[in-house]
Amino acid sequence: MNQLLVIGQYLRPYFPHLAAVISAVMFGLGVGYIKVSTLPPEIDVNDNWTLPQWGPYQPSLPSRELAALELWGEDDRAREIAETPEPRDASAWEFIGITQDGETRLAIIELGQDRKLQRLNSGDRLPNGVEILSVGANELTLSDEGTQVTIKLFDTEEN
Repeated sequence: MNQLLVIGQYLRPYFPHLAAVISAVMFGLGVGYIKVSTLPPEIDVNDNWTLPQWGPYQPSLPSRELAALELWGEDDRAREIAETPEPRDASAWEFIGITQDGETRLAIIELGQDRKLQRLNSGDRLPNGVEILSVGANELTLSDEGTQVTIKLFDTEEN
């Protein structure tokens, strides 16, 4: 008992610190016990949110005014794009490319308003009755009422 009094006298200056440590340990043990003894909350695994709905882009008034300005003079390309194209005739066709099947070259044409693609060989007839004489690497040669007409996909002249 005498030794306990000696230890008590020795630890007297540290009593507030020891009391704080003991209180913190007790508080931690109490919170841990409460956490362990209670069930976790139910988790809702269903997605309860929706994607945001996007509205169409509407430029502000200054943007529309700027877009309408011709800053560098009149641009013919903008006018061509703005003009609405006339509806295509059902018998109208357009030469758009060439493909090769083995050694045979085939012309690819686009037909009518529905813009369907068709492959034609030399000797075949176009929708307007013109006969295809030959299909070259970059051109299509036709016989239009006895006259030979050549349509090129692109110019190959080098300057």
